[in-house]
Amino acid sequence: MNIPHKESSLSGRDDERRSQTRNLEALGTLAGGIGHNFNNLLMSIMGFTEMTQLELPDDHPCQKYLANILTSANQGKELVEQVMTFSGRTSQDKHPLRIGIILKEIVKSFQVLLPPTIKLDCSIKDKNRMLMAEPCQPYQIVTNLLDNAVNALGSTRGSIHLTLSILESDNLPDSFPTELPKGAYFSLTVEDNGPGMDKKTLDRVFEPFFIAGPNFQEKTGMGLPMVYGIVKDLQGHIHIGSRPGKGTNVHILLPTSTTISQIPTASQKGSHHGYGRILFIDDQSEIITWAKKSLTNLGYTVTATDRGDQALEWINQDPSRFDLVVTDLVMPGIEGLELITTINRIAPILPIVVCSGLNKKTATARIAGANVVEIVSKPFTMAEISRILAQALRAESPPHASGIPSRITA
Repeated sequence: MNIPHKESSLSGRDDERRSQTRNLEALGTLAGGIGHNFNNLLMSIMGFTEMTQLELPDDHPCQKYLANILTSANQGKELVEQVMTFSGRTSQDKHPLRIGIILKEIVKSFQVLLPPTIKLDCSIKDKNRMLMAEPCQPYQIVTNLLDNAVNALGSTRGSIHLTLSILESDNLPDSFPTELPKGAYFSLTVEDNGPGMDKKTLDRVFEPFFIAGPNFQEKTGMGLPMVYGIVKDLQGHIHIGSRPGKGTNVHILLPTSTTISQIPTASQKGSHHGYGRILFIDDQSEIITWAKKSLTNLGYTVTATDRGDQALEWINQDPSRFDLVVTDLVMPGIEGLELITTINRIAPILPIVVCSGLNKKTATARIAGANVVEIVSKPFTMAEISRILAQALRAESPPHASGIPSRITA
């Protein structure tokens, strides 16, 4: 009988990992496309709901129904953010974080919510290393893994173990790729002694909306897919081991970092009225209708079109006709980058704000090299867009005090 060599076994696992990665990347692309279209729908829902609230008296009985619509729309926005996270398209800035401190706080809060049948213990030894990540990402990873472990245990008595340690690249488990960059890694594991999973279930755990476990009615099916997307965004790796009756072990490797980065100040809140002549470009007729009404109510003069070529014709005829361009990226006809770079060439001091259903990170990559003031992702509130427009137009200065406003560096 031929006994397979360890090298052959490792090669088989590498092939399986590559196949799974290709499938998940394809799903991520699909998720990103769905998220873009859904964001456009939410933009119309939220925009017209806010407009209706403003039209009605504060004590009108329909105000509470409109508030409920906005609440549901915001929940939809959060779900799209989860879909975008799975697709690897996050948008916040990354900062060096003390992940060990964050994990201790998460475990402390989580223990209060656990049923008495489940014991949670942890061992955290981070050696004061830093993780370069968005502030919410460690929280999303750990809470989703703990949620899944609790879900797996259900009402049975069991335990969950969370550990964090530092591993060097020359001492990594065989379950991870051999070609990882040299350096130190956070080794995060969440293990439970629940019923475990068979191979058929294990092969599907990263699929969006696939739900396994006894408490399926409490789950969205986006927990592990979101964890996968975050781990890939952080240039890490994840491996799940499980067998029926033997529990489940989730093992994540994340590269450590000591890079220091400034944390931006919190964004301002509240609505701003302003003045100026805005050219608004979007291929969605509902969004154009919303923009004309809502931006006019804020004090702006709005010219809108669903055609990029029409917008270019107007600017080419008179570059001083507008004070600001607000444009979508994904439209039929002229492509977003071509539209923006052409405007940059015709009217180099005309500010441009991009409003897109794409995630901010994806939109930024899409228009690399173009000169814009700001990128804002749909759906956004009236307060958000009014603040961005006021900043872009330097609303504190009299209009046309020195011709068209000078460009603000993005």
